[in-house]
Amino acid sequence: MADRLIPVQSAFNLAVEQHFSNDPHSVFHPETNILLGAMLVRYYLYYPWNLNGVSIPVPWKARPLVAVAAYNHGQKPMLRLLSRLQREMPQEDFQNLDSAQLLRYLTPRRLRWALRRSYRKVREVRRHVLKIHQCSVLPS
Repeated sequence: MADRLIPVQSAFNLAVEQHFSNDPHSVFHPETNILLGAMLVRYYLYYPWNLNGVSIPVPWKARPLVAVAAYNHGQKPMLRLLSRLQREMPQEDFQNLDSAQLLRYLTPRRLRWALRRSYRKVREVRRHVLKIHQCSVLPS
């Protein structure tokens, strides 16, 4: 965090703690926030991905990674990315895509195109997705 933002962050944290953290109807209440976040990830897990009415049948094994990425980085960038992958990959490869294969296709160039953000943000997203994948893979 930039040094100039530290006082603002401190004031924000204090205000949230004093005014919202005890109200279970507030998104700043920890339990409410976790519940809403889990609901949104679940929503994206079962989301019927489509672009302009054209279905993008995301395979079940790739859905957890796509759901978490959509939760953190937005639905539109994931739609752009999935649509592009569907066009670039042979149909049977796309239908059998799992999270490990999806990671190989999440190149910085493709992410930058989908996110339409700086390379710094792209590197952050890539690191985040790799960590999510590492947490979701069973140890051998």
